Amino acid sequence: MFEFLKYLGIFLASFTEGPTAGVSVGFLSRLGYMNIYLGYLTHVFGDLSADFLYYSLGYFGGIKLLPKLAKFFGFTLKEIEKAKIFFQSNRKKVIVFGKLSHFVGLPILITAGIAQYPWWKFLILDFFATAIKSAFLVAVGYYFGEVWKRYSNVFLDTTIALFMLIFIPIAYFLFKRRKQRKKK
Repeated sequence: MFEFLKYLGIFLASFTEGPTAGVSVGFLSRLGYMNIYLGYLTHVFGDLSADFLYYSLGYFGGIKLLPKLAKFFGFTLKEIEKAKIFFQSNRKKVIVFGKLSHFVGLPILITAGIAQYPWWKFLILDFFATAIKSAFLVAVGYYFGEVWKRYSNVFLDTTIALFMLIFIPIAYFLFKRRKQRKKK
C-alpha cells in the first residue's frame, strides 16, 4: 500500500508542480526510496495530465473567456488575431518552448486549446517535450540531489528574481495599457 501512495503522491505533485516533483523523483530514487523508472513514468503522466487539463480549458472554454481577457487587458480583436496567426504558423515551436520553459507554459497550453490545435497532435508533441523535460529533472535530482538540497535557497532566490524581472514588468505593461484604453 505504501508503494502505491508514493507514486500517487508523485502523480499529484507532478500535476500541480511538475519541476519540483521531477527533481524529487530523482532525489528519492538516489536514496533508494523509489524505483527511478516507475517514478519517472509517474511524473511524465502526472505532468502530461495537467497539461491536457490546461489545453482542455482553452479548447472548451477559451472562446468564451478570450473576449473578457482581451477587454480586461485592453487588446483589440486585430491584435488577438495577429497572435493567433503567429501561434498557428509556429505552433510546434511555441508548444515545445512553452513546455520546456516552465515560466510561460500555462498560457501557451491554454492558447493551444483556444487555437483549436488538434488534441491528438497536441498530446503527441506535449508527450515528447514532457518526456525530455522529465528526464532532465529526474537526472538533476538523481545526480545532483545533494547539491540541490544544499543550494535550494539559491535556486529559490533565482526563481523569484526571474519572476520579478519578467512578469512584473509584463503585468505593469498590461495594466497600464488597460488604463490607457479606458481613458480613450
